[in-house]
Amino acid sequence: MDTNRSRMHPAQLFDLTMGAVLVLVGVGGFIASTAFATGEPQGSDLIIFEVNGWHNLVHIASGLLLLAGVRSFGAARTVALLFAGAYGLVTIIGWIDGNDVLGLFPVDTADNVLHTVLTLAALAVGLMPAPDGELRHKLMRGDGREGMRTAASPVSPTSPATLAREDRFHRERGATERGSTPTEGSR
Repeated sequence: MDTNRSRMHPAQLFDLTMGAVLVLVGVGGFIASTAFATGEPQGSDLIIFEVNGWHNLVHIASGLLLLAGVRSFGAARTVALLFAGAYGLVTIIGWIDGNDVLGLFPVDTADNVLHTVLTLAALAVGLMPAPDGELRHKLMRGDGREGMRTAASPVSPTSPATLAREDRFHRERGATERGSTPTEGSR
């Protein structure tokens, strides 16, 4: 993991920050409510948010998931997009039902607004472009240790410029060996 925060990608910063916050909120939520009721769960207020035992466990689990993604851009992006998908679903269900999500944890308007913001933020950082050189398409990798050049290069034996130069050389050499010199029209 790159511990230099100035070199971290926004997806990594999001995962680190929100992961820590969610774990703390989940643990702190048990002070407000330890109830694990189902059906039409009643929650207790943690500041302005409604929580219960299930809700607290979801916060801890999603926080740990985000923290697991901090080690690299690829992991951070994947985790942020998974988080956005899960919280997006929770957001939609929360706004439709208005009282709880799947009969497990209570939600109110403050929860729904927060879930909407978290979903959009996770989606935004998850879709940000990769830092230069961080990710390369698998087909562009040579032996897996070093990426191949993607731009035409005079040292690349298969670049269009090299192939055209070799083709021209072979045509000119063939004409010279037959006893004639290449003309302007044959070049």
